[in-house]
Amino acid sequence: MTVIYLAMALTETPEWWHGQFHFYVRRELEQIEDVTVTQFIGLKPDADESEVYKYDINLAKSADLMVALMRIPSFGVGQEIQSRGGMRKPKPTLLLHPKDQYLSRLCRGTPGTITREYNSGAQDGIRQARQIACHVCDYLKSHR
Repeated sequence: MTVIYLAMALTETPEWWHGQFHFYVRRELEQIEDVTVTQFIGLKPDADESEVYKYDINLAKSADLMVALMRIPSFGVGQEIQSRGGMRKPKPTLLLHPKDQYLSRLCRGTPGTITREYNSGAQDGIRQARQIACHVCDYLKSHR
Protein backbone atom coordinates (compact mmCIF):
# COMPACT_ATOMS: atom_id res chain seq x y z
CA MET A 1 0.00 0.00 0.00
CA THR A 2 1.39 3.39 -1.03
CA VAL A 3 0.66 6.25 1.37
CA ILE A 4 0.19 9.59 -0.40
CA TYR A 5 0.24 12.82 1.56
CA LEU A 6 -1.89 15.44 -0.20
CA ALA A 7 -0.39 18.87 0.53
CA MET A 8 -2.04 22.14 -0.36
CA ALA A 9 -2.56 25.66 0.98
CA LEU A 10 -5.37 25.78 3.55
CA THR A 11 -5.00 29.06 5.45
CA GLU A 12 -6.92 31.98 3.97
CA THR A 13 -7.80 30.12 0.78
CA PRO A 14 -11.07 30.44 -1.12
CA GLU A 15 -13.83 27.95 -0.32
CA TRP A 16 -13.65 26.38 -3.80
CA TRP A 17 -9.98 25.48 -3.15
CA HIS A 18 -10.03 23.84 0.27
CA GLY A 19 -13.58 22.59 -0.12
CA GLN A 20 -14.62 21.35 -3.56
CA PHE A 21 -11.27 21.15 -5.36
CA HIS A 22 -9.57 19.39 -2.47
CA PHE A 23 -12.47 16.90 -2.35
CA TYR A 24 -12.23 16.23 -6.11
CA VAL A 25 -8.47 15.62 -5.99
CA ARG A 26 -8.69 13.34 -2.97
CA ARG A 27 -11.57 11.37 -4.53
CA GLU A 28 -9.59 10.86 -7.75
CA LEU A 29 -6.44 9.77 -5.89
CA GLU A 30 -8.41 7.29 -3.79
CA GLN A 31 -9.48 5.54 -7.00
CA ILE A 32 -5.88 4.45 -7.62
CA GLU A 33 -5.26 0.84 -6.66
CA ASP A 34 -3.21 0.20 -3.49
CA VAL A 35 -3.17 3.86 -2.43
CA THR A 36 -4.12 5.50 0.87
CA VAL A 37 -4.42 9.29 1.02
CA THR A 38 -3.56 11.31 4.14
CA GLN A 39 -3.84 15.05 4.65
CA PHE A 40 -3.29 17.72 7.27
CA ILE A 41 -7.00 18.36 7.87
CA GLY A 42 -8.25 16.95 11.17
CA LEU A 43 -5.96 18.36 13.85
CA LYS A 44 -7.89 19.69 16.86
CA PRO A 45 -8.65 23.42 16.51
CA ASP A 46 -7.02 24.36 19.83
CA ALA A 47 -3.67 22.73 19.03
CA ASP A 48 -0.70 24.97 19.77
CA GLU A 49 1.97 25.88 17.21
CA SER A 50 4.35 23.16 18.35
CA GLU A 51 1.68 20.46 18.02
CA VAL A 52 0.74 21.72 14.55
CA TYR A 53 4.38 21.66 13.41
CA LYS A 54 5.06 18.14 14.73
CA TYR A 55 1.81 16.73 13.34
CA ASP A 56 2.21 18.36 9.94
CA ILE A 57 5.89 17.54 9.38
CA ASN A 58 5.37 13.95 10.58
CA LEU A 59 2.57 13.47 8.03
CA ALA A 60 4.73 14.91 5.26
CA LYS A 61 7.86 12.89 6.13
CA SER A 62 6.14 9.57 6.77
CA ALA A 63 4.27 9.33 3.44
CA ASP A 64 5.72 7.30 0.58
CA LEU A 65 4.82 10.07 -1.88
CA MET A 66 3.85 13.68 -1.23
CA VAL A 67 1.59 15.28 -3.84
CA ALA A 68 1.87 19.06 -3.47
CA LEU A 69 -0.78 21.18 -5.18
CA MET A 70 1.13 24.38 -5.89
CA ARG A 71 -1.58 26.59 -7.43
CA ILE A 72 -1.93 28.71 -4.28
CA PRO A 73 1.39 29.60 -2.59
CA SER A 74 1.83 28.35 0.98
CA PHE A 75 4.71 28.69 3.43
CA GLY A 76 3.51 25.49 5.13
CA VAL A 77 3.65 23.43 1.94
CA GLY A 78 7.11 24.88 1.29
CA GLN A 79 8.25 23.70 4.72
CA GLU A 80 6.83 20.24 4.05
CA ILE A 81 8.70 20.04 0.73
CA GLN A 82 11.95 21.12 2.39
CA SER A 83 11.50 18.66 5.28
CA ARG A 84 11.25 15.78 2.81
CA GLY A 85 14.16 17.05 0.72
CA GLY A 86 16.33 17.34 3.82
CA MET A 87 15.91 13.70 4.83
CA ARG A 88 18.96 11.42 4.68
CA LYS A 89 17.27 9.59 1.80
CA PRO A 90 14.75 12.08 0.33
CA LYS A 91 11.35 10.65 -0.51
CA PRO A 92 9.65 11.68 -3.76
CA THR A 93 7.51 14.80 -3.83
CA LEU A 94 5.39 15.49 -6.88
CA LEU A 95 4.95 19.26 -7.40
CA LEU A 96 1.82 19.89 -9.49
CA HIS A 97 1.12 23.37 -10.81
CA PRO A 98 -0.86 25.10 -13.58
CA LYS A 99 1.07 25.57 -16.85
CA ASP A 100 0.96 29.34 -16.53
CA GLN A 101 2.47 29.38 -13.03
CA TYR A 102 6.17 29.61 -12.26
CA LEU A 103 7.70 27.53 -9.45
CA SER A 104 10.84 28.80 -7.77
CA ARG A 105 14.19 27.17 -8.44
CA LEU A 106 14.43 26.44 -4.73
CA CYS A 107 11.30 24.26 -4.88
CA ARG A 108 12.25 22.65 -8.19
CA GLY A 109 15.81 22.00 -6.99
CA THR A 110 14.85 20.33 -3.70
CA PRO A 111 16.11 16.72 -3.59
CA GLY A 112 13.34 14.24 -4.41
CA THR A 113 11.04 16.67 -6.25
CA ILE A 114 9.41 15.94 -9.58
CA THR A 115 7.52 18.79 -11.30
CA ARG A 116 4.44 18.33 -13.49
CA GLU A 117 2.09 20.86 -15.07
CA TYR A 118 -1.65 20.65 -15.56
CA ASN A 119 -4.13 22.75 -17.56
CA SER A 120 -6.10 25.06 -15.31
CA GLY A 121 -7.67 27.34 -17.94
CA ALA A 122 -11.44 27.28 -18.17
CA GLN A 123 -11.72 23.66 -17.08
CA ASP A 124 -13.78 22.74 -14.09
CA GLY A 125 -12.34 21.35 -10.86
CA ILE A 126 -13.25 17.75 -11.68
CA ARG A 127 -11.24 17.77 -14.93
CA GLN A 128 -8.26 19.38 -13.21
CA ALA A 129 -8.43 16.79 -10.41
CA ARG A 130 -8.42 13.99 -13.00
CA GLN A 131 -5.33 15.47 -14.70
CA ILE A 132 -3.60 15.58 -11.32
CA ALA A 133 -4.55 11.97 -10.57
CA CYS A 134 -3.25 10.92 -14.01
CA HIS A 135 0.14 12.48 -13.21
CA VAL A 136 0.21 10.56 -9.92
CA CYS A 137 -0.76 7.29 -11.67
CA ASP A 138 1.97 7.79 -14.27
CA TYR A 139 4.53 8.42 -11.55
CA LEU A 140 3.45 5.36 -9.54
CA LYS A 141 3.51 3.09 -12.61
CA SER A 142 7.08 4.09 -13.40
CA HIS A 143 8.32 3.79 -9.80
CA ARG A 144 6.61 0.76 -8.30
